[in-house]
Amino acid sequence: MLARERVQHRLMDGCLYRDMDELRARVTAAVAREEGVRAVLGEADLVLNEALALHRIDPNDPYDPYQEGEAA
Repeated sequence: MLARERVQHRLMDGCLYRDMDELRARVTAAVAREEGVRAVLGEADLVLNEALALHRIDPNDPYDPYQEGEAA
């Protein structure tokens, strides 16, 4: 069980880095196209919404170390 949790943690870290790279690439592209601050924020909002949807945490998961009220 501990090994499974470690693998899940490494996978989630990898997804986080991938998502942040995607965010940086999309924001950089939006700035380069000179679409202005609103377009950059819109792209950031889309990327974050996609990432959060992919990595939604079940609030009823008893093994979630980041549940509200618990120390990380």
